[in-house]
Amino acid sequence: MAERTRDTQIGFRVTSELKKRLEKLAEADNRPLSNYLEHVLKAHADAATAAKNVLQGQPGGTREAPKSRK
Repeated sequence: MAERTRDTQIGFRVTSELKKRLEKLAEADNRPLSNYLEHVLKAHADAATAAKNVLQGQPGGTREAPKSRK
């Protein structure tokens, strides 16, 4: 698989407490903070997309969509 080029930025503010917590988590995962945040955000986006697909009965979900009641 070809490596994807990061071509855009996202900027947002967090509390200093949250930043310290995230830095500790990134360090525990042996990642720079920016890479850790990208990893966490991608995992969340992937999971949210899969959950949405399951609920809508689309491909990409990990289980069958719930059956509708009649």
